[in-house]
Amino acid sequence: MTKFGALALSAAATILLGFAELDHLAAAGFVCTALVTTIGAIEPYFNWRSRWIMAEEAMHDWYALEQKLIWYVGMSAEQDLDPSKIAKIDQERRAVWDRFGQQWLEQRRRSESPV
Repeated sequence: MTKFGALALSAAATILLGFAELDHLAAAGFVCTALVTTIGAIEPYFNWRSRWIMAEEAMHDWYALEQKLIWYVGMSAEQDLDPSKIAKIDQERRAVWDRFGQQWLEQRRRSESPV
């Protein structure tokens, strides 16, 4: 939608600037050009917003696991540390990364534009 809007405004700006001898049409053309610039600037935000949310969720899970590990190590005596528990937390951490990577790739595949 934003690409179509940018195309329409760009075409309108070009046409209106062709009639530059009339002041109000030239001003309208410059407004359209400014709108194209604005749309071009905000389009990536909306295109990537869902991916940013996925990244924030993955970071939340990642830091929660980090805190779990810190808590476990900090609250356990050295001789009571269980390597299998640490390995399990690491496995969960890797699962978070793998899930995020798969979601990222799925989003990228779905968002590919034929244009």
